[in-house]
Amino acid sequence: MLDNAVITLTDSVLFNGAARRNGGAVYATGTVGNPTLTLTCTVPTMIQSQFDVLDRGGFMFVNHPNLALTLTGCSYNHFYADSTGGFIEGI
Repeated sequence: MLDNAVITLTDSVLFNGAARRNGGAVYATGTVGNPTLTLTCTVPTMIQSQFDVLDRGGFMFVNHPNLALTLTGCSYNHFYADSTGGFIEGI
């Protein structure tokens, strides 16, 4: 991830996501720069119910030493990962 990213969810329900590796919905990785990742939800938005992954980061996996992460206005419920980071795993 070299640049900035903005994810906007409007009037949404995300549920029953699955991934074979890391990050059920968002996977952000990189080694250079100072990127930002902003996840903004406008009501009513619910991120919920069984974002299962077989490794790390049930909903989001972040592997960038300088990433600035902002989460605004979302409701979260029922996250799980087989290893670590049921909601967010950051390394």
